[in-house]
Amino acid sequence: MSNVFISHSSKDKPFVGELAAALLAEGIPVWLDNWELSAGMSLSDGVYDGIEQSSYVIIVISGKSLQSGWVEREMNAALEKESSVGRSFVIPVKMETCDPPAPIADKIFVDFTQSGTFSRPATELTDILTKKGAIDFAVSPERELLPLSFVDGVHLNAHVLKSTWEHITRRQEKEIEIKGDQLVRTFEPEYKRLVDNLHENIDWVSSVQNFDPEISKDLRGVLKSVRARERSLCDGLALILNNTADTETLYWFAKIVRSEILSTLWTYQLADRENVVSFGSQWKNVGLVSADKAANLFDIPEASEIVFTRDEGGKSGYFKLWMDKKVEDELIREPDGTYLHPAHASDLSLRDLGKFVYPQMVDAFVRFSDDKPAPFWCLDGIYMGID
Repeated sequence: MSNVFISHSSKDKPFVGELAAALLAEGIPVWLDNWELSAGMSLSDGVYDGIEQSSYVIIVISGKSLQSGWVEREMNAALEKESSVGRSFVIPVKMETCDPPAPIADKIFVDFTQSGTFSRPATELTDILTKKGAIDFAVSPERELLPLSFVDGVHLNAHVLKSTWEHITRRQEKEIEIKGDQLVRTFEPEYKRLVDNLHENIDWVSSVQNFDPEISKDLRGVLKSVRARERSLCDGLALILNNTADTETLYWFAKIVRSEILSTLWTYQLADRENVVSFGSQWKNVGLVSADKAANLFDIPEASEIVFTRDEGGKSGYFKLWMDKKVEDELIREPDGTYLHPAHASDLSLRDLGKFVYPQMVDAFVRFSDDKPAPFWCLDGIYMGID
């Protein structure tokens, strides 16, 4: 395995997550300890193994990292390897204005210290690593990682995800099937606060004098549901990448799942606790549960629930999907309101497939795969609007 190791303070995770996503999107494989290490593993062994197996090490310099003993140890290990391989191995990145540590003070830095500046130095860093051959590093398929970055909680940066996927498939030079656990979320402070709130409230309810077992049971059920939906998000995105890699489908599937998660986390905060936060409340009126909420989710004036079947008689593979009401008016109903028979799903536009059909099919499959049809990437034999 060969990749780029990012040494950093855990307190700089928001910046480091954004940096890692930017590098992955340009085809540069990245190693981060919070992505690669899990409980029970040796932190020191894992980190040093990551450095040893990496081709380059980025040292993120900030006020916090200068106070971190771990960053100092990682830097020394990287410099030791640089000396043994006889070439430039350490690339310093300055996140904040501060004096660099003495061992790397004479190195040229990639400078991120200017306020509001990220794209230009990120491009500079990418160019440096690309010239060093980083995009062609040999990475085993199971160690390839794809970043999940969101804006405002629910808006997936689908172009970054797809770009990373395209680089992976090119680098592997063979057909590869990605798994859900290879999609990693960049650090999201607001999302983390909502999840932390849920854990804190579970502990608090269990410790109060007037313990209510029903509230405790409900909150634990919410936690179980959220964790299941987080897994289904990654599994669904992997399924889409392995079949279509369509950015519309990736984006809308992620919005369906994430808006549900955020709404759930926000709703089940305890109102009489001091740690209530507002983040997530903006998604309480979106979802696949009613025409109004579906319209809000898909940003359309009106939504309509349309029946899909796998045969013209409507007896096989019966299921319903929310669609733009205009689709029903244009493709399925006569002007007098009666259904057209048969209406073929292949008549749908690529936009309608990517925005409505595939995302909901994938969501149903990863949520209820035992009794829901697998997503149909081929529309042969699929009919719409049959009573």
